[in-house]
Amino acid sequence: MLQDVYAVLKPGKENAIKAAEIARATGYTVKEISRRVKIERRQGVAICSCQEGYYLAESEKDIKDICGRLYHRAGEIFKTRRALLQHLTPAEITAENTAAKAANK
Repeated sequence: MLQDVYAVLKPGKENAIKAAEIARATGYTVKEISRRVKIERRQGVAICSCQEGYYLAESEKDIKDICGRLYHRAGEIFKTRRALLQHLTPAEITAENTAAKAANK
């Protein structure tokens, strides 16, 4: 039986756990851990991450830090997408935007 990621995490950045260790404890693969973290975050679990691994938020600062990093990452992804879209015609861009919106529903 697979275990939720949050169940093996501890509060505080000093208690961060690497994905490989979480995978061993939960039964997921290392590759699946980031997907599971995304799902659990969307379910309301305050999972934070840093170079040392994943941990549960311990403070408002932890939440603000992860939200800031996610905001920055989203901006970088958007810049890359915008650069790639320059290779398409306006009609192709419209079609791609329509498909992207439909996929996110």
